[in-house]
Amino acid sequence: LDFYKGVEEDIPIDIPEPRGNAVETHCFVDASHASENLQRRSQTRILIFINKAPIIFYSKRQNSGETSTFGAEFTACRKAVELLRGLRYKLRMFGV
Repeated sequence: LDFYKGVEEDIPIDIPEPRGNAVETHCFVDASHASENLQRRSQTRILIFINKAPIIFYSKRQNSGETSTFGAEFTACRKAVELLRGLRYKLRMFGV
């Protein structure tokens, strides 16, 4: 299935050419809504793999007190996208 037909990524001008094989990146995100008993804050967990090898594990209590499960999951996904964008940029600068 090709959902993103015609979508292109913004690639910086000064980026090096890829030197090796392409890599696959997978990300798993979860947020446990109001799991902390004292302040009722949500917990964010993010696990990022490159070629089936775990690269980043992020687990942290969310700063905001979300009132819904959707808000907690959305905040977790936003953080995951930030981490993925940084990792993708770093890999591109390494020439991967």
